Amino acid sequence: DIKTFLTIGDQLGIALKNISYYFEVQSFNKTLQEKIESATEELRRANEKLKEADESKDDFISMASHQLTQPISSIEGYLSMANGGYLGELNPKLSDALKAAAGRTKVMKGIIDDLLNVSHMTSGKFSLSLEPNDIAAIIQDEIKQAGQQAKQQGTEINYHQPAEEVKGLVCDGPKVRQVISNFIANAIQYTPKGHVDVYLDKKPTGIQVLVKDDGIGVPENQKSQLFQKFFRAENAKKERPSGNGIGLYVAKKVIEEHGGKIVFQSTQ
Repeated sequence: DIKTFLTIGDQLGIALKNISYYFEVQSFNKTLQEKIESATEELRRANEKLKEADESKDDFISMASHQLTQPISSIEGYLSMANGGYLGELNPKLSDALKAAAGRTKVMKGIIDDLLNVSHMTSGKFSLSLEPNDIAAIIQDEIKQAGQQAKQQGTEINYHQPAEEVKGLVCDGPKVRQVISNFIANAIQYTPKGHVDVYLDKKPTGIQVLVKDDGIGVPENQKSQLFQKFFRAENAKKERPSGNGIGLYVAKKVIEEHGGKIVFQSTQ
């Protein structure tokens, strides 16, 4: 009997310890759950504040961009009149200076358009106005517009016409124009004293626009981030500290909204 009771006593001792451990685990789980719920609530509140701050930032960007559009357009108009000789005869030096100023004004307008597009994308107000456009004419016009910038950079820019004529591409003309303008401007800016080639081709799956340059490229470890909002590669920052890092982000969104695809390759 004593041996039996001793055996039972050992088993009861183990059982009591297990019960004690069980209640300890239950208590720990309850405390952990309370802490998780508290942390989740704090994260939720912090996330709401971040959303509010982000909305305020987008509202400010949208307002500032709209306010800047009118004076920039006025400056562009006066420069166009001056370049056309409507405000008096121009000497070569003044003409070059006015063309350079007009080029920088176009860049500023492009930045404003990019900021507005980013704001619209974030707020869900981004939309396309689709109609037939002459994509070849858009490309050639943007190359012409970028001519002064290329000249200042010592960069040679060439347009390669498609083997088969491309007509009536249904797209949002102003947005596609801004995308092409961004591609060409980027290629020129990061290819000082180099070459930029722009190709237009008709493929079985659609239209392909290719901008090729022999510029600084993108470091291998940063290629995956290239189309992120406000991202700029380290070598690009050194080459041009004043960039904003939104042109390629907007370009990717615009192309994808059209059902297209943006592809990037760099040998660096």
